[in-house]
Parts: sequence; structure tokens; C-alpha cells
Amino acid sequence: MNTINNMLKKVLALAVVAACAAKPLHAVENHALLIGVSDYSDERIIDLEGPLNDVAALKLVLVEQWQYPSENITTLTNDEATEAGILMAIEQLKTRSKPEDSLFIYFSGHGTSARDNTLGARLHLPNGSGAIVAYDFDPEKFVGQNAINPRDRNDGLIVGRSDLRPLFNELDKDRTVWVAFDACFAGNSARGVNSRYTPHKKRFLSIASSRITRGSGRANSEFENCSDCGNALETDYPYSNVVYFGASAEHELAVDISQAEIDAGFASTVDGKAHGAFTDALLRSLIANDGANTDLSYRELFQRIRRQFQQHCESCGHTPVMLPSSVLTDLAVVDKPVFPRLKQSPLIVYKTKNDKESESATSVLIDDETLAKSPWLASVVTRNISGLYEGNGALVLSNAGNYLEARSIDGKLITLLDNDSDAALHWVSVRQALQQRISDDAVVADELAVEVAHPLHGAEFYFGETVTFSTRVNKPSRLLVLALDTAGDLHRLYPASEREWDSIIYQGEVVTLPAAGSADLRVTAPAGTDEILFYALPHNHQAWEQSSWASFDNNAVDFEWLDTVLHQSPSPYSAAHRRLIAVAPE
Repeated sequence: MNTINNMLKKVLALAVVAACAAKPLHAVENHALLIGVSDYSDERIIDLEGPLNDVAALKLVLVEQWQYPSENITTLTNDEATEAGILMAIEQLKTRSKPEDSLFIYFSGHGTSARDNTLGARLHLPNGSGAIVAYDFDPEKFVGQNAINPRDRNDGLIVGRSDLRPLFNELDKDRTVWVAFDACFAGNSARGVNSRYTPHKKRFLSIASSRITRGSGRANSEFENCSDCGNALETDYPYSNVVYFGASAEHELAVDISQAEIDAGFASTVDGKAHGAFTDALLRSLIANDGANTDLSYRELFQRIRRQFQQHCESCGHTPVMLPSSVLTDLAVVDKPVFPRLKQSPLIVYKTKNDKESESATSVLIDDETLAKSPWLASVVTRNISGLYEGNGALVLSNAGNYLEARSIDGKLITLLDNDSDAALHWVSVRQALQQRISDDAVVADELAVEVAHPLHGAEFYFGETVTFSTRVNKPSRLLVLALDTAGDLHRLYPASEREWDSIIYQGEVVTLPAAGSADLRVTAPAGTDEILFYALPHNHQAWEQSSWASFDNNAVDFEWLDTVLHQSPSPYSAAHRRLIAVAPE
């Protein structure tokens, strides 16, 4: 009998040890707070279609695909999402969780900042801080006020610096916090300190060939004393364990995709329902992970969101942002797994009639009036002449007096073309080649992180401002950077010297262009849009192994040359595309 009892004790002891090994006493847990406001209490505030769908779809993906514990998810929608309710829910995250846990705080709804002329500029918000708009916001209460009262939890406005930063500071001490805001001016919402860089209300850029040649000296003296030309790249992010994703840069309006637009075929979303454009990209990124990377990091997830956004919302006109910088930071938090200890289940697959790859990715939209005045445009093979705002396309041509005005599908000016058939058709063919290259590169756009200037800055610049690019690779690579200017000419930005030709960029290394000591890249006329193409090629790529700097430097650069270089190696490459938009000061 004693022998049996001893055996039972050993079995029980082994069972306890096994149980502890399978589930540590202090296992990391995941918690989420999902907030969405579609219908605001004040009828003067424009209601949104997407937020309720955003919250419902995110919860489904977290639970069904990423095995998120449903009991760890709190949702606040519409009249539940008052200012007091939201702030209390964030505070309760600390009591519901424990040190080392991972927290996800998501908001979908209206946002504002001092950059918002329609509202935020009249609210006397602190400089450099944005705000999210809760269900119970009353616009009249604020207009004409001298300051926001940070102690008033019933005014319906949640200000980044005074309301959110103290809560985030507390959670930042011993938890990992992922914050994602799908709202206008989202770039200012979580940040709690001033940046030395202050964006303008309207901003645009172009890099003409004259300013892509590095080593040419300083710019014109009229810009030497420009007080707002420099881009402060120093960090102004106050957290160590908080990662922030925002729908837009600090001066941009975020898009809410309506059901009417989806039904009419003007837009598509992951499930055929109305969503915020940023949230749609987030959902696609989480669903499309395909199980290959169950330890998906914040840095990797943001790169996927940017790619999905560029593919599916080219007409949206705003730019997802991440803080701290996805390129410049060495904070360990950005490389932590988004969902620690959770594994991806079989994919959730949505099938909708409108969610298909666009067959007109390189199409040109031409209205009837422009076609009548310039009939030679009929020779553009892949065109859509049913109207400027019907169908999908990458380029819109319209009559502008003695010129043709070329704009991107989101309305940004690319260039003015002389109404000359040969020159304009050549320019159109180059832009179509660009769109085809962007489409081809979309499948390899996950591994190369690229930022322009400050992470919150966006893509728009005034004449006289300097431009800085930063890029980071995740494996040893050769870097190739090209610029397509408004005239349709392709130029090589990197490598621009034999030293750069010989350089291998190693994993985690950051390359900044222009390099320290080089001449500035400064924005000059004409107004319009340049496209910058970044490629990380295998370090033993044949273009380097079987060539020399002298022969490489003498090669003429065009898309045929680029495709030859890319296809010379069987090894996969990584790609990123960024556009720069310039306009003269008003």
C-alpha cells in the first residue's frame, strides 16, 4: 500500500511540474480595448460608417485567427465610448492585466489637432498634440475657450498630451502597449511633446534632375535662412514600451470608405463592408500573414500595413505612420511580437465581388472634354474615358488651358505637360512603366523599411525644404535608390560614389540619404510629384560581382535597365516606393 501511495505521489508531482511547464505562473497575456464611434451624440458632427464595422472585424480577426482570449477583449461603441468611459477603460487595463502583459488600444472615429482648420485650430489645443473625439463631444462648448481643461472628463475631447500621455506613461513602465488610432490627424494623437518640425496646412514636392546630383554644393541663398526648412530627425517620442500606429500624418485627413463607394465599385474593403481605410489595411495585414510568421513584430506589421494601404487605397491621399520610427529606432519594443504566445489559426478568407486585383493599375483616366481638345490622346491604349471619377486608374489627365494637367488618382499634382503629342505620350508611357514596376514590386515590399524626413511628416514639402531618406534592411544587401522626377526622367540617388558602390548594408543598419557631409537634397520648382524607388538586392548580386563602379556609373538609367538589373539574380529582392509632393508657398 505504501508503495502505491508513493507511486501516486510521484505521478501527481510530475503532473504538477508538467502543468507548470506548459503554463508558467506568470505567462504573458494579451488584452485589447477596441473603441469605435460611428454615431455621435451631437447631430452637427458628421457620422461615420466604418467604426462599428472596424471594431467588429478586428475582434473577429483577433479571436478567430490569432486565438485571442475573447474574455480579454473589451469593446466600447457609440454611446459607450464617452470620454469618461474611454479613459476609465484604459485605466482598467492596468488592473485587468499584470506586468509584462501585452495591451492593444484601438480607436476608430473622428480626430482633430491644431492643424485642423475646421475644428482643432479653434479649440486651443496644445501645440504638437492631437485629440480623439469621443461620443459626447460638444463643439460649441469649446469654440472661443482659452484652453482645454485637462481635468474635465465630460467634455468629449481626449487630448493626447494631457489625457492620454499620463495613462500611457503608467502602462509604459512594465507592459507592452500597442496603440492604433484610425482618425484624422492621427499622427499627433499619442505624442506628448513638441517636435521642432512644424508641418504646414497644405504641403506638396518635386525633385528635378538638377537637385538629384549630389555634391553640387548648397542651394540658392534665398533659402539659407529659411526657418522652417530643416527636418528635425531627433526623437521626440517619450515612451520605451509603447508602439503607436496612426492612420495619417499630423496634417492629413484619414479616409472613411463608405458602403455606397464599395457598392458602386469605386473602392473595395477586406469584407465588402464600410471601414476606415487604415483599418482595412490593418485587417488585410493580419489576415494575410498566412501563418508563416507567428511572431510577427510591430516593425514587420507596419511595413505590411503600408504595403496593403498603397495597394488598396491609392486614392486615399494620406499616409499611415508609426512611432517610434520604424527605421531609425533601436528600441527593443518595435521588434517584439505583436501577439506574444499566440499562434495563428487557419486563415479567415473573405470573398467579395469588388475585392479583386485591379485590371487598370496602369490606366490613364481622360475626361471627354480633354479628349476632344487633344484627340491624339486616344492613342493611349490603356485608357478609361468614362470620366475623371469613374473606375480605377493611376493617372488623371485633364485640360488646363495651354497645358495638360497630370494628377495622381488622389488628386495630387504630378506635373503640367505641354500639349504636344510626342512628348506627352512619352511621359505617359514612362508613368505607366512606373505603375507596372510598383505593381510588380508589391510582392516583395515587406522587408525594406523606408521613411522620408520625420515619421509624422508625410510626403508633402514646400519649396526650400530639405529632404532626408532613411532606410533599414533585415539582411545583408546592396542598396539601389532611384528617383523619377516630374519630367519623366529616372535618376540614380544611391550608389552615387565608389565608396557607396562598395558598401554592403548589414541587418539592422540604417542608411541615411544624403549622407552626413553631402550636399542637401532641397525642394525646388516646379511643383509636382516625384517617385523614389528603393531596392535592397542580395549582397552578392551579379550587377556588383561581375561589374565595376566605373561601368555601373556609366550606365544609362531607365526602366528597361532597372528590370535587367533586378532579374540578373535569382535571389529575391526587397522594394519600397515613396512619393514626394512639392508646392510653392501660398
